[in-house]
Amino acid sequence: MADFARLKGWSSQYVSQLRGEHRLVLDGDGFVVVDRSEALIIATRKSATRGGDRTGKHARLAAERAEAEGTATTPAEPSAPLPAGATPLDSGGVASLTLADVTRAEKIERTRNLRLQNAKEAGELVRRSAVDAEAFRCARQAQELLLALRDRLPPLLAAMSDEREIGDLLETELRHVIATIASAPAMAAAEREAA
Repeated sequence: MADFARLKGWSSQYVSQLRGEHRLVLDGDGFVVVDRSEALIIATRKSATRGGDRTGKHARLAAERAEAEGTATTPAEPSAPLPAGATPLDSGGVASLTLADVTRAEKIERTRNLRLQNAKEAGELVRRSAVDAEAFRCARQAQELLLALRDRLPPLLAAMSDEREIGDLLETELRHVIATIASAPAMAAAEREAA
């Protein structure tokens, strides 16, 4: 919230008021989604006149109807006064958003966040850092197993003269390394569950 207030040049009290009025779009971690929040603030801006702003109402409805029919021409809407210290927003595409569009986008975002949370709790998602750490551990183990062949194989190979026998030994040793690497994630998971 404080970052959004600084970004917009608004007081933290004003941003708290916007949040209390449900005029901010928040992500799953409680951070302000800037572009959607700006659109929601514009779409829900109150008129300085009592009873709401009715100027341009018919033009706005006609524009929404034309947009739905595919022949949209967006008329310029009169702008309400901005809060003290606020800067006008670049209206490239944002002014055409309606409250229904912003509400729909907010519901979609909430649904997406709930699905992610459910998938995480069900064990279908894991943190990227955990995957990276596991991949590094497996690569490190593979490196160590392959380098260990250098110490183990020369004495065995020195006693052999048959090419086929040498090939079979190398294949056996490499398959052992591959099997150990392949079973490492399952063994690590079992160790984590036991702990």
